[in-house]
Amino acid sequence: MRIVLATTAPKVGGTTRNAFDLAAGARRLGHEIVVASRRDATEVREAAIERKLPWQTLERSVLAPADVWHLHLHNTLDTRALPLLAVRRAAAGGTIIMTEHLPRAPRTDMTLMANLPNGRRGMRKPGAAVLKPALKRGQYRIADAVIAVSHGSADFMSRRWAAEPKWITTIHNGVEVPATPAPPRSWSGPMVVVAVGVLHWLKGFDVLLAAAARARAPWSLRIVGDGPDRHVLESQASGLPSDRQVEFAGWQSDAARASLDGDVLCAPSRAEAAAPYVVLEAMACARPVIASDVDGADEAIRHGENGLLVPPDDPERLAQAIDELALDAELRARMGRAGHARAASEFALGGMVQDTLALYRRGRA
Repeated sequence: MRIVLATTAPKVGGTTRNAFDLAAGARRLGHEIVVASRRDATEVREAAIERKLPWQTLERSVLAPADVWHLHLHNTLDTRALPLLAVRRAAAGGTIIMTEHLPRAPRTDMTLMANLPNGRRGMRKPGAAVLKPALKRGQYRIADAVIAVSHGSADFMSRRWAAEPKWITTIHNGVEVPATPAPPRSWSGPMVVVAVGVLHWLKGFDVLLAAAARARAPWSLRIVGDGPDRHVLESQASGLPSDRQVEFAGWQSDAARASLDGDVLCAPSRAEAAAPYVVLEAMACARPVIASDVDGADEAIRHGENGLLVPPDDPERLAQAIDELALDAELRARMGRAGHARAASEFALGGMVQDTLALYRRGRA
């Protein structure tokens, strides 16, 4: 098949990772791949060229011959998507697929908007309550199928936009899983908790630092990432007891490497729209995960088996969960092995590629 993998993402991130992983897997199976992105998305274009993938602009790709045109939607309310889908349907043949990478966000879920700090709340625009559902249902009706990357996202999309469930297929993100689980770190000091992600309120790093202030067991924290809240978080960390070490390691491109540098991964998000890559990477690396019980994470983690789930925005419960693993190295090792096995059976990259190719052949149910 000739497959166009198009994305509205302005830069490289989780959305483009999924598209590039799919490109690599499909190409290995003999399919012809083209990547399409915005003219101003320089990072995305350069990443495609680095992978020796042909690149086109989004506008050109909708008119080009292809068996499959697959749009990876970075922003669920991106107004580019509907006209692109409509032109593709009218001007070219083939199957049209759309992946929703971030359907649940403050602009689409008012419960999230209500919980944002005052300085970050936006104003509800006139007509938005009518226009947003119309936009989304228009996209879904044009596409032959819509992919959600978690069951929670699929349920939200069906409820929020009154979309027919048969239009939506859940295909989880996939990661490379080593054949054998990595051993626990050979380290005699306190447990190291690693947290990876954009330093933003929704990711809950402030909750993790609040948990560090409440915790009783000895453990240190390594925060890998950067973002708009870094200075606020650094200020919060400076107020912790002197024996609670916190390192801000900055942004790293290799989440798996970051996981291996610690004993436990913590994902304290207030909300997630999909199965977070950092959680899957940690599982593949045989590291237990402590995460908020939110969309995506709750599908990867089986509480008490390969990690622990805690209520979002609850530093006391999060501190208790981290303390539990800090005091039990054997429990950490057992959960790490279970996570590796679950990643291999449920979240392997090869399975994601095969499921997506099967959807291409099937089209609309």
